Amino acid sequence: APGKIPTPVALSSSAISPDTAGSVAQSGLLETYADEFAWSPDSTTVVLGGSFFHLYDVATDTGRRVSTETVGRVWLTPDGATLLGASHDGIAKWDIASITRLSTLVDSKSSQAIALSPDGGMLIAAIGEALKAWDLASGAVLGTVPVEGYVGVLAFSPDGHTLASGGSSLRLWDVAALTLSRVIEGQPSTSAMAFSPNGSLLAASAQDGTRLWDLSTDRPLRLLAGHSGATKAVAISPNSLVVATGGSDGTVRLWAISTGEELAMLAGHTSEVKRLAFSPDGAALASGGSDALRIWRVVP
Repeated sequence: APGKIPTPVALSSSAISPDTAGSVAQSGLLETYADEFAWSPDSTTVVLGGSFFHLYDVATDTGRRVSTETVGRVWLTPDGATLLGASHDGIAKWDIASITRLSTLVDSKSSQAIALSPDGGMLIAAIGEALKAWDLASGAVLGTVPVEGYVGVLAFSPDGHTLASGGSSLRLWDVAALTLSRVIEGQPSTSAMAFSPNGSLLAASAQDGTRLWDLSTDRPLRLLAGHSGATKAVAISPNSLVVATGGSDGTVRLWAISTGEELAMLAGHTSEVKRLAFSPDGAALASGGSDALRIWRVVP
């Protein structure tokens, strides 16, 4: 069952918000394959997975390759000490301090999506036509649940009690019981998802844009559409005020949650934007594609 959720990081005084979005500009660049990455809890470092393992220091705008081993999709535990890397060969636990592979979760090969619970205690992966859950401390399998249709993306709610699965359909699951709670009707094939930090909304991206679902009614609040192609990535700011979307058109767009207004369009990527993540303190946004990792923040 979900455990204690870590205390949120204090938001920066220069956090990205509807008031500051117009002043957001690129502040960092690492030219490498950057489809997969995660922020450290203290907002100082971006850990990049994928084909190789990089660490990027935000303050100095420098990156270094720390392993040539394929890491795959990456998540960091809330204490920042352990990295979970999901490659074709399985989901591996890494010690960040020593850059050492510790172990690989049993029966975790060929996952097409994974999600880490907010407390860092549980990992759930979509493998084939099933969801599988592990206890991270012991590595034990907690359960396996069959799923109809393709699941390509997973996301935990902030309280850790609900799991959203997207792909051919949008479903919400009860984490403690590992059972299906409900299906949200009207969402096209989902490419990316994010819960708002306050837990009231779910952003789900698709070919025609990003829908903001009101989870109290399971109805779409609004559709954010502006990319000239499919929306591939989505993130919601820690203050629950801004949605960032990334598209196959290579742009990042910032939207006001309250109104649906497009606040800013950030250009620079030369490939489609496949990953977005706000820093825990809300002061920066990282975007990644096959061309580069780019860091965006409010400039005076």
